[in-house]
Amino acid sequence: MRSKERRESIRVNYLCECQVESEGLRTGKVNGTINDLSLDGIFIDSMLWLPIGSTVKVKFRVQEREIRAIGEVRYFMPHIGMGVQFIDLDPYDRDVIESVVCGKPMPAAPEQKGTGPLGRKGTGPLDPMAPVMSGDLAIVNLFDVIHMIESGGLTGCLSVQSGESSSNIHFNEGVIVGATDGSSIGMTALNRTLASLGETFAFHSSPSPFEVTISSAGNTGLILDMLIHKDEASRPSFN
Repeated sequence: MRSKERRESIRVNYLCECQVESEGLRTGKVNGTINDLSLDGIFIDSMLWLPIGSTVKVKFRVQEREIRAIGEVRYFMPHIGMGVQFIDLDPYDRDVIESVVCGKPMPAAPEQKGTGPLGRKGTGPLDPMAPVMSGDLAIVNLFDVIHMIESGGLTGCLSVQSGESSSNIHFNEGVIVGATDGSSIGMTALNRTLASLGETFAFHSSPSPFEVTISSAGNTGLILDMLIHKDEASRPSFN
């Protein structure tokens, strides 16, 4: 392993509060606690987690310095938290983190530039057209994705891609209210989507609720009813 790779793999226990922002969350922002810190990213203790590939904005303090960065969820543990890798981090902020991780002196503060406060990157809004969550369904289960959307109280469209075909599941405040798969809508489309499980997914938030074509009290009861009916339909008839 090269020395640079070995240095960047160092992680240290570092406890501090952090704020996570992901467009489409009911509250827009959630609070968590950083458990460990590295030059590459952080692990966030939180009851709310997001699927692998999700883009988030994070804000926390290191050495009295407010760090703001954009990251990508690399792994998660349900009800425990998620590992976030930095994808947009100001070089000075990286040096501040390195002073903690590698025991180096605190870097000198950079000169203020006219392009913004300390010329920092990663502080602007997330791309409004970018998905709130996306990932590989070989890594995360589709039913887990639905549970995360429900836990976050999200309103939007979950697109599921399988080969050349795609289907959509609509959510209002985390509850499934509709589905389409190109040839059908409602429960028929939802049944086909959940049966295929898909290959990749992407969830885009919506500023307004969807028309209700599937009525249910909640996703768990809806999915259980579907599985029960599917099991009964597959049983052999003795009439």
